[in-house]
Amino acid sequence: MNAVSHLEFNGKLRELDAAREQIFGRIKTILANDDSSGWKVRSQNIEVELDNIEWKEAKTRHSLLLKLLHKPEAMAEEVFDYLGVRFVVAKSQDIARLLRVLIENDIIIPHQVLNMRSRNSLINLKSSQRQLSLAYDLLQNGTSSPEEFITMCEKIDWDLNVDEPGNPSRPNAHSSSRYKSIQLTVRHLVRTPNPAFLVLSSLAGQLRHARGLEPEDDPLLMGLIPEENARFFPLEIQIFDRSSHQITQFGPASHEQYKSNQLQTVRKKILGGLLHFDEARMQTQDF
Repeated sequence: MNAVSHLEFNGKLRELDAAREQIFGRIKTILANDDSSGWKVRSQNIEVELDNIEWKEAKTRHSLLLKLLHKPEAMAEEVFDYLGVRFVVAKSQDIARLLRVLIENDIIIPHQVLNMRSRNSLINLKSSQRQLSLAYDLLQNGTSSPEEFITMCEKIDWDLNVDEPGNPSRPNAHSSSRYKSIQLTVRHLVRTPNPAFLVLSSLAGQLRHARGLEPEDDPLLMGLIPEENARFFPLEIQIFDRSSHQITQFGPASHEQYKSNQLQTVRKKILGGLLHFDEARMQTQDF
């Protein structure tokens, strides 16, 4: 009942349509769809081809309840993936360029990224950065040519082995170890009309009309009540390469399996001992 009450009276759900229109609209300004090569994202000097782009329109009530119930501390205000977008690139080498495009166009706003919601199980940043720095140093001191530099960059191994020693354990117990992605949650500012301002503005207009006055903006009204409500709304961004995305389509790393794991956790939490009976309990008079 606690989870249901949080869900029923959650203010963000009432602003979901406006948030979707504004946030997805910002992303669509950098998208281009070419019939010959498919989707692309563009910045001033960079263009990245996408295998696919997927939109998470909105969570259903059933899905929200599952999320709230499988985490003891969760409340409706703490759901961070009401809206989401998934970018799929062909090769892991394209991920860094994609991130740069998203940052330059304020889709990823660094100071609005929630650190606790940042995950990387896809690319090995430290190793790839060392390889890239070495290639760049060789180019700068004249040891390698520009063509050789490009060849060295193309051979950089970006893949992260999640099973290698030193890697942190997976933060989500319901995800498969084969699920590899980059996940970021970014807060975007969403502006919506203030209902109180609209009501009082209408009343002020009717009052002026009744008194025979010319309609005009009331400076007192404008100063007392803001015309718009502004609040931050979370957007979940997921990035895959082609191979990691294919793994999520079927099997233990699929979204269906993830939701099934969540459902099992919720069943155990709510139903508890009703799911399992030991022999001693079955022989009692109460049973």
